[in-house]
Amino acid sequence: MPEHNDRKLIIAFEVYPKSVDGPQGECPKSLDNQKPLALQVSEGNDYMTIPYTYSVYWKEENNIDWANRWDLYFVNDEESVHIHWLAIINSVVIAMLLTIVVAIVMLRTLSRDIQKYNETGPSSDPEAKKASEEAEEAEEDTTGWKLVHGDVFRPPPMGGLFAPVIGSGVQLMIVMVSLIVLSATGVLNPSYRGGFISFGLFLFAFAGVFSGYFSTRVYKTFKGDNWKKNAMMTALIFPGFLFGSTFVLNLFVWAQASSTAIPFFTLLALLFMWLCISLPLVFIGSYFGFKRNPWEHPTRTTMIARQMLPQPWYLKTIPSILIGGVIPFAVIFIELLFVFKSLWQDKSTYYYMFGFLGLIAGVLLLTVMEISIVMTYFLLCAENWQWWWRSFLVGAGSAVWVFIYSVWYYWTRLSVQGWISGLLFFAYSALACCVYGVLLGTLGFLASYTFVRKIYGFVPN
Repeated sequence: MPEHNDRKLIIAFEVYPKSVDGPQGECPKSLDNQKPLALQVSEGNDYMTIPYTYSVYWKEENNIDWANRWDLYFVNDEESVHIHWLAIINSVVIAMLLTIVVAIVMLRTLSRDIQKYNETGPSSDPEAKKASEEAEEAEEDTTGWKLVHGDVFRPPPMGGLFAPVIGSGVQLMIVMVSLIVLSATGVLNPSYRGGFISFGLFLFAFAGVFSGYFSTRVYKTFKGDNWKKNAMMTALIFPGFLFGSTFVLNLFVWAQASSTAIPFFTLLALLFMWLCISLPLVFIGSYFGFKRNPWEHPTRTTMIARQMLPQPWYLKTIPSILIGGVIPFAVIFIELLFVFKSLWQDKSTYYYMFGFLGLIAGVLLLTVMEISIVMTYFLLCAENWQWWWRSFLVGAGSAVWVFIYSVWYYWTRLSVQGWISGLLFFAYSALACCVYGVLLGTLGFLASYTFVRKIYGFVPN
């Protein structure tokens, strides 16, 4: 019982129930021996006293901080702690192997390509120019990325949708990092699930200013000039998708008369936060983003787009998404089992090991950035300059594997009765995977964009 504002606060209690049989080993009955006493205590003159007793033992613990009071329930779960450490070791090993691959690409292949290109680059000497062209043809198979320098920064198709998605991804990233840090440091109470979700929603609404800012910066880089339209799309597309999906799914919960249904006035409050707080903040962020200069690119974009060659099978859209997503999924799949168990099984009230979750989340973010850079480099080497959406999709690829994992978890670990319950499970899982995919896809794009600007900064125009 630590002191809190000159008071003693109860931080834990244990209950040991004990039942004592009656004389005949059954519940005492009234004199007519027909019904249990609890049902006839007031009939006629039949009375019997049933004793109910309890005892309390108080133990004072002054060495327990209020912020760490929930640790009492989990310190003895040694097996769980060992598995968490195994998950962290697994994640770190995978990230280290991938880092080595990225280092090889950066230090050997890429540096060699840049050196050869600079040695055989444009020259005023006709003989040197001819030698340069011959060397370029000879190295075309291994240094194809330098051949698309005039197209690599060409705006992607559906750029008007790409910019709002990136802005929403930045918004989600801010929310995720803030929640994990505050929970791991004990600022947020993991047992207060309602407060945790409420804080996340408020944070999402106020992070709209960052969403609008980054979305408009990307939009202006694509030579867009109607920033108000872009701000409106940023404020409505992804948040509207989340709100609309939650509302439709909540109708099924209402139909079941379940206590887990979101109250109608809570939905109105969410709608108010979205339209009256988040939307204006997105416009404010977009205004300041439009006032800034667009991001400058190191190479000039040509008037005519270069024709792309046939791509190997592993660089096609679906295979590249699956290949790029399996490595980040391998980083988190052990910890994902604890998250699913906390959400759907015995500890559905709270998830408590945010310290472990924060470590694995950090390794996951590093892995997504590295795999996006590697896949973008391979794409450019194949002379495919349409890397914008692909870098986003590769970063979001692990969301596909997480959804497949949720299907496996449903059939092997859960006993769900009724088709509506199954529908809600898969719908909410798909919605969570969409949020997860947009977040990591944005991170993958930002890492690839930084990488592409860096390597083409060494290529003379």
